[in-house]
Amino acid sequence: MPTLRLITWNLDGLDTRHIDLRTEAACRAILERGPDVVFLQEVVERSFFGHLRPWFTGSGFRAAPPTLSRRSRYGCVMFIRSPLRVTSARRTPFEASQMGRALIRTVVHWEGRELLLLTAHMESLRDGAPERVRQLDRVLAALTAHAGPAVFAGDTNLRDSEVRGRDIRDAWCLLGSPRQTRTTWDMRAIPNKRGPNEQGGGYARFDRVFLNPGWRPSEMSLIGMAPVAGADGLFPSDHAGLEVLLERD
Repeated sequence: MPTLRLITWNLDGLDTRHIDLRTEAACRAILERGPDVVFLQEVVERSFFGHLRPWFTGSGFRAAPPTLSRRSRYGCVMFIRSPLRVTSARRTPFEASQMGRALIRTVVHWEGRELLLLTAHMESLRDGAPERVRQLDRVLAALTAHAGPAVFAGDTNLRDSEVRGRDIRDAWCLLGSPRQTRTTWDMRAIPNKRGPNEQGGGYARFDRVFLNPGWRPSEMSLIGMAPVAGADGLFPSDHAGLEVLLERD
């Protein structure tokens, strides 16, 4: 049974504190798990050119698209590991986004099939809900329209109320909603955005993996759950990375 191991992670590139140390730690955490595909959000030029591209290309990955968008000071990128072969990769802006957000659509040759890979950093904040739901509709339409296997993984910023009652094949739900991967942005566990005297904090399942029919998720875990040495207690990102193993029928 063919399998696909993926990691999706919002790297919090807009936080400049110890960004080099944090990005280096993220690269090590990702590569030691041997994923086939990596979906990254909130990537800035300093991270991309100084750390991500050198680490990943040196480890047999190809960036797709090959560079960042010029429309925004941060964005998304995928890294695809050989022998998977990229046949097309494009970035399509969400026209109504107020934050310069876009959908990345990459097609790779995998197990004799055309595999569609999608990622996005959907509209943020509570006020972004109407646009975020429109972006979700775009993602779901792309998953449905593809004749072969298709996967979306990214920082959706979705609240549970925004997806309740919708027909979405969410990998976490298909695994039985395991408690240990319930939250991917959690100020209680990752205090990067917590004040020095602040206790607790907000939490949510912002980072999600959506599938079209034919996939069976078999594993899911969080990565980046420890502070980075020399980074004043900061973790690699304020988000946890999400690692998922998928099996294809």
